Amino acid sequence: MNCTTQYIETSKCLIREWSEEVAGTDVIALHLDIIDYIQKKKDILGAISDYTKTVEFKIAPEGLDGIVRVSVMLSRSLKEKSSLAIVVKTAEMHDIAEMYKKIATDTKWIIEIFTNREDAEKWLCCELGINSIYG
Repeated sequence: MNCTTQYIETSKCLIREWSEEVAGTDVIALHLDIIDYIQKKKDILGAISDYTKTVEFKIAPEGLDGIVRVSVMLSRSLKEKSSLAIVVKTAEMHDIAEMYKKIATDTKWIIEIFTNREDAEKWLCCELGINSIYG
C-alpha cells in the first residue's frame, strides 16, 4: 500500500496521500487500519483522501461494493458525522469517486470530490468551522 497518513490533533482531521499504484484492496486495508485507529480514542471530524500523486488507479466500479461495506464499518466507529474530501486528478478517477459517493449513503460521511488539494482543504475548513486544518 502506497499511502501516507497524517492525523492532525488540533482539527481532528486525517490526511491520506496516495502515491504510485492504488487498488481497491489497498483502500479496504487502509479503512480497516483507520477503524483500529479510531478505536484507540482518536476522533475524526474530517478527512482528505488525495489521489493526485497516483500513477495507476486500479479501482473498478465493480470493486466499489467492498470499499463501501468497509466504509460503513468505519463510519459506525465515528462518534458523529464527518466530512470527507476526495481529491482526484483524472476524469476516470472522478467518475469512480462519484459512483462511490452515490452508493456510500449508509456512511456517516459528507462527501465532496475535488480536482485540487487547496479547494478540498478550503471546503473541509468551511465544513468544520475552522481557519486551518493544520492548526
